[in-house]
Amino acid sequence: MPETSRSKRWRVLDKLKAIGKATGIAVDFGASPWSGIKELFQARDRLAHAKPGHREFELMLTIPDGADEREVLAAALEEQFQPLHNLDKLDALAQEIDATLLTIWMAAGHDEFSFTWHGMNSWSLTAI
Repeated sequence: MPETSRSKRWRVLDKLKAIGKATGIAVDFGASPWSGIKELFQARDRLAHAKPGHREFELMLTIPDGADEREVLAAALEEQFQPLHNLDKLDALAQEIDATLLTIWMAAGHDEFSFTWHGMNSWSLTAI
């Protein structure tokens, strides 16, 4: 656990573990949904702190009849190195994160309605 001094910043994953411990929620980054949250932060770190590098891996592809082999290869490379660029996967992960954070929120003694209420904006318009 990181120190609580002002000069030392807590990583988000460490904060989640501490909040989970305080609320009695098991935070296991090796299991879903926590593994998805960890994967999201790792993807963020790779984007924010990108470093050039040489990567080697083996990949065996089956190219369907009539398919462009470059498109099949590009899709396989994206899945391998940028798995969170898939909008369906990101949407599913966002739903898992919301459900998980709601569980922590309610374990801390708050009601379900107030979980989303704080982030809402209200606008009114008067026509003259």
